[in-house]
Amino acid sequence: MKKIALVLAYLTFIIGCAIRPIENKVEQILALENDSLFVQQALPIFNDVESENLKHLLNERLFPLVVDKEEEVYQSVLMAVKESHNAMQYAMLANSVAWKNRDNKVLENRLFLLIEDAVKQCQTDEFIDALSIYLEERDYTPLEKIEAEPQYRAMVLDTYAYYLMKMNRQEEALSIYQEILEEYEDPEILINASKAQASLNRYQQAMESILKALRQAPAHPEALRLIYEYGESLSYPPSAIDSMVEKAVQEAREETERQLETIRIERPMPAFTLENIDGTILRSEDLKGKILVIDFFATWCGPCRRELPKLHQLYKTYREDDTVHFIVISTDEDRSKVKPFLKENNYTFPVYYGNGLSDKLGVKGVPTIYIVDGDGTIRYEKRGYAEGEDLEYALMMYINSLR
Repeated sequence: MKKIALVLAYLTFIIGCAIRPIENKVEQILALENDSLFVQQALPIFNDVESENLKHLLNERLFPLVVDKEEEVYQSVLMAVKESHNAMQYAMLANSVAWKNRDNKVLENRLFLLIEDAVKQCQTDEFIDALSIYLEERDYTPLEKIEAEPQYRAMVLDTYAYYLMKMNRQEEALSIYQEILEEYEDPEILINASKAQASLNRYQQAMESILKALRQAPAHPEALRLIYEYGESLSYPPSAIDSMVEKAVQEAREETERQLETIRIERPMPAFTLENIDGTILRSEDLKGKILVIDFFATWCGPCRRELPKLHQLYKTYREDDTVHFIVISTDEDRSKVKPFLKENNYTFPVYYGNGLSDKLGVKGVPTIYIVDGDGTIRYEKRGYAEGEDLEYALMMYINSLR
């Protein structure tokens, strides 16, 4: 028995020694910054990786880089991705790859099949279960999960409809947009639906979709362009379209005011000590009695880059108001990028490093804005930024409601 045990131990040792070098090699490959070198070293071993986590990471990075490779290579990596990713992870990765390469005519058929497959995954129970776990791990409440699930499906379906439009399958694309809008409605989807309607010469329907989009995002540049384009097709005079736009903006602002009471929350603001990028210290006890506008951002975040100019404009509006204080917090791990970013964009609002405050508040993503009243209670929380939203007006309403 002792000999058998020794043999088994030896075999286990040998197997472990064989696996570990592969894992070490994968970790080294994942650390490569050069994509070409990464692909060159990853392709020969991606099917031999035992660690589920490393296999997932390797395939996640490899797949977008081989989308333009020969069919055999592409299909083999695609199969590996399906094996190492659950339905939700696969659908979102496929969507990302299809969207990023949407203007590539050479790959159009390959990408269409990919996004079509992602849509099928979105309709499975496995997708819903995996998405639910994903959201739970990020501390989404049951209500937040109900709101988020249609958004994830909408992202994939929207890309699918985009490809259908490219292939002159407008009726099918419009059907997909109608499917999305049955459970989720946002300005981008409405704008895209209007394009499908207009392509079928249904300009009155397109106009109605654009007006809905403007009521949600009254400053959206594409919606403002399209409403005049559709109006011209319907022979509306410019003055009539101007009136429609003004009414949509007014309705959007009235809706913001109506929602003030329903979205107001009551949550204690934790004490904090923050370091300004110039090295000075800010403590929460020094801000008693002030209304705080606290914004979390990152230099790499696209929505943050679109939100910050509006926030900066609002900051300049309240700069002389001693009752309102702006705290803009960088969540960048690489602090060296923050100062050049601020200088490049001429931002003058005070910027701080988080020092764990985002964890205390449970920030799930950036941008996120909190409005805190003079008693130290969080009254409003706003997550994300949508193109064209009337951010300055909304934040002004939040601030003024606390005076």
